[in-house]
Amino acid sequence: MTIDYTAIDTFVTWFAKQPLAFFLVGYIGARVFLGIVDMCKSPSDYIKDKKE
Repeated sequence: MTIDYTAIDTFVTWFAKQPLAFFLVGYIGARVFLGIVDMCKSPSDYIKDKKE
């Protein structure tokens, strides 16, 4: 199986030209970053205890 890099390049080029592209990338990146920070601050909220 080969990867068609031209299709990926075409999509990335199209996405980069969209008006909301940088907003979406920044928003998703910020949400993921804040989720990781929140998980590091209180990991017990994210770990399922098997004793329940």
